[in-house]
Order: sequence, then C-alpha cells, then structure tokens
Amino acid sequence: MRKTPFAAMVLALGASLAAAQTAKNPVRVFAIKGSVVDQKGRPVGLALVYLKESRSRMLRIKRVERDGHFTFTMLSGQFDYEIYAEQADMVSETTLVSDPEQKPEVIVNLKLTKKGQ
Repeated sequence: MRKTPFAAMVLALGASLAAAQTAKNPVRVFAIKGSVVDQKGRPVGLALVYLKESRSRMLRIKRVERDGHFTFTMLSGQFDYEIYAEQADMVSETTLVSDPEQKPEVIVNLKLTKKGQ
C-alpha cells in the first residue's frame, strides 16, 4: 500500500517536468500552402512541387491539384525549406521558407516560366 502514494508522486513529478520541458522548447509544426500559376497567372494543374529541407536535404515531392493548389503539412519550425515547381519545360524560381514569425501556415505562390529564361 505504501508504494501507491510513492508511485503517484513520481508520476505527478514526471508529468510536471514534461510540461515544463514542453513550455521551454515547444516542438512547433506548420504547413506550407500555395498555388502554381503560369506566366499569365492562370492555375497550372498537375505540376510537381519540390520541397527540400535545408539541414538533411530531405526532398518531398507533391503533385499539384487540378486547380493549381498544393499543401505540405507537418513541417518542423526548426528547419528552413526550399520550394519550387516544375512542369514539362517550365520551372519556377526557388523560394526559401523559414519560419521566424511562427505562423501556422505559410503561403507560397510559384510562377512557372520557360527553363533558361
């Protein structure tokens, strides 16, 4: 019977330490949303969007929806990301996304131009 109050005390102490740790260094996630358009500003469906994490250089690729929109979720606020789009002989400029403002969503609009222009 004496173990029960001790176990409860250890459990409560562990929970309070975990809460304090989370308050000091919260692990924050965010999303990058946006659209891909052509030179005239029309949505480009089915293009590919490339998202590269700056530290590990891990690459995520997503096909744009038919309306030109895309979303990358569950991104760590601790890293910077490079994002660009491609379709056939067209490519967008690479955009750097860092999250100093700690917004839940970052909006990126990518404009495709002919490769080499």
